[in-house]
Amino acid sequence: MSGVFDRHPWTRWTLPGAAVAGLVAGGLFLPSTASADGLPARSAEQLLADVQQAQVPGLTGHVTETADLGLPS
Repeated sequence: MSGVFDRHPWTRWTLPGAAVAGLVAGGLFLPSTASADGLPARSAEQLLADVQQAQVPGLTGHVTETADLGLPS
């Protein structure tokens, strides 16, 4: 029984080709959208002072880790 890759060898390159095309398009599009025109001009000293004075409420959470290694109990 022959598969689609045997009948049409070009099909095995369509997914990698589409991924490369997407990365190239993203590389061309992202620099134009990542501009910092809306941010105020700040010096490094001003930024560090603001970070030191920031009041951040505490964060809480719960982490559960399980490992199923397939070993009998």
